[in-house]
Amino acid sequence: MQLRILCALLSVCLLWGGVAVGIKVGLWDAPVFGFVAARLWLGGLGLWLWARWRGASLNIPVACIPQLLGVGAFFTLMMVFVTWGTGMTAASRAAVFMNTQPIQVAVLAHFLLPGDRLSLPKMAGLTVAFLGVLVIFMAKLGFPEAASWWRGDLVVLLAAFCWALQTIYAKRLVVRISPVALTLWQVLLCALVTTLLSFIFEPWTAWQVTGRLVLAILYVSLGVTTAGWGLWIYVLREVEASVATTFLFTIPIFGVLAGWLLLQEPLGLHLLGGAILVAIGILLVAAPVITRRPVAAPADPPQIL
Repeated sequence: MQLRILCALLSVCLLWGGVAVGIKVGLWDAPVFGFVAARLWLGGLGLWLWARWRGASLNIPVACIPQLLGVGAFFTLMMVFVTWGTGMTAASRAAVFMNTQPIQVAVLAHFLLPGDRLSLPKMAGLTVAFLGVLVIFMAKLGFPEAASWWRGDLVVLLAAFCWALQTIYAKRLVVRISPVALTLWQVLLCALVTTLLSFIFEPWTAWQVTGRLVLAILYVSLGVTTAGWGLWIYVLREVEASVATTFLFTIPIFGVLAGWLLLQEPLGLHLLGGAILVAIGILLVAAPVITRRPVAAPADPPQIL
């Protein structure tokens, strides 16, 4: 693999791995709904400009609109829950719990997608990842705010569940709508809903316009959404999807390291070990898909966004 491709892949993983840190910092100076709306309006603009530059189709067949609204509803719930939950726990923990989404997709697909059954490798991956989650929950952290982190952990796991449902139903749409169009319209729908919710429920005094808030919004919108998407598509044009997808299992580990380095969050053996177990579990769950689809790009590239 050429050095430029490797750098692009690692950049994608670093960008997506640090999203929980960006959310955490943004919530210091902004309310939940408002922060989600701000990041998605800007991220949506970036995606639209990128799509125009690349000549990507953004058309949505009329017959697909009801399904798109359903997928967008799950996407909106995911975005709200992950933002709210991250504000109540450590960013490093949120990064790990949010990336249990592939595990939850495997379970849901067994019941909701014909022919997508739980194989022995998938069940092994589920077991390993579940042990990783238990290891993190069992961590004994010696400072007061850690006692309430479990609430945020559960909300982030709920966000991952909504993301898994969104992925399952998006698989039925992606054959008729380009992935870029599907992502962009979900982003804009969520931005509209959260803007309305912010106007209704959140006072203007909840906002504090600071440099760190501006940087956080720029990072999670233009960095994570626009640059992350662009780099991911670039990588898929240069290497096989099986190679590119393998690197994505490092995202939970990058998330843990980002919380430790940038927010001085505790990095204990429970957290690091749990993150590694979750990453191994994701790899085991995805291994049959990777070996079965050596060339085609994944239908549902990460959107967190």
